[in-house]
Amino acid sequence: MAPIWLVRFNNLLVWLNRALVVVAWVLAAMVAVAASEHVPRSAAGPVMQTARPVARPAPVACPPKLPPELEALRLYD
Repeated sequence: MAPIWLVRFNNLLVWLNRALVVVAWVLAAMVAVAASEHVPRSAAGPVMQTARPVARPAPVACPPKLPPELEALRLYD
């Protein structure tokens, strides 16, 4: 036969276990509420990529004048 203190300790642990389950549910609910604050309200749909024209400067009308020593090398390009 078990001593009376062991029976009382077992009853205490049963009560403590139930209390800890309630605390765990409360903490889980708090985590769920905190996580729901970070969820976007409207679901993001697929973003369509559109091509935009690139603004480039107008080409120069006259090419830059090369120095005379490089002018002859232009034939080899």
